[in-house]
Amino acid sequence: GVDHLDSITQLKRVVSNINAGPDGLLMPSNGAIEIEPQPPKPQIPFAVSIYPNPTSEQATLRLGIPRQMYVRIDVFDALGRRVHDVIDERLYAGDRRFTLPTADWPPGAYFVRIQLDHVTETRRLVVIH
Repeated sequence: GVDHLDSITQLKRVVSNINAGPDGLLMPSNGAIEIEPQPPKPQIPFAVSIYPNPTSEQATLRLGIPRQMYVRIDVFDALGRRVHDVIDERLYAGDRRFTLPTADWPPGAYFVRIQLDHVTETRRLVVIH
């Protein structure tokens, strides 16, 4: 989208001002690199925890939802493949607990993507056996 295009444009501008010095080090041609500030990341409007972590048989994802919101939770392996769909629906405010059945998952690192309305948070989960 537009954000990616702006990032690429900014990167091209910065790279065009970089030259290799006599010792092979890359240096800005004007002595400084200007970086535009990025807009702040949206605040996370919910509380989330995953335990135990690392886990073997199963993990519990605890989610505090401040108001009625659309909730989607997916688990991905280290290669970005979706391995488990937890929930994809609108929920009322309150504390929720979801079980992640990790007993049959190969050992390794997994990423739990939590989306509430338009805010996304990713947490790491390690599975050991």
